[in-house]
Amino acid sequence: MVRKKFILNVDDFGISKSTNRAVLEAYEAGILKSVSLLPNGKAFDEAVNNILPSCPELGVGVHLNLTDGISQCLDIDSLIDDKGVFKNSYWKLLLKAYNPREKSFKEDVEREFRRQIEKVMSKTKVYHIDSHEHIHSIPPIFEIVCKLAQEYGIKQVRTHFEKFYFAPDLYKHLK
Repeated sequence: MVRKKFILNVDDFGISKSTNRAVLEAYEAGILKSVSLLPNGKAFDEAVNNILPSCPELGVGVHLNLTDGISQCLDIDSLIDDKGVFKNSYWKLLLKAYNPREKSFKEDVEREFRRQIEKVMSKTKVYHIDSHEHIHSIPPIFEIVCKLAQEYGIKQVRTHFEKFYFAPDLYKHLK
């Protein structure tokens, strides 16, 4: 018999002070066991310095990001604009991952992910890896994530199985 286990995990920990407060409240209420920490979130420092010390039993994962905010590397042209801001949507990342003319893309992704993983690991123990907007579900990116998880000794990479659905405002999601 296969036992199923339910784990409530909050993504985007570190994205804002309000998200961080919600994590603390859910942890203190006894319902939250796991979070995914956004390495480039605006409230990352507050999350690791003010919230995590109050949550000693909270499992922390790295919430890898290539679509929102500022990069940890400032010289990866395939991923960022001239201000260091990520410039690709999920769909653009998907196309680049399979485009043979994007020669440095996979190396840029790996370099960025290494920096993000190392940033989180320098602050707390890491139990899993997942990603913002499920970008790690793109097969060539998933391969990079699995390689890095093994290299850094991170035993869990979140996968997902979601039934296909139509969003009411499909255009919004395609942007």
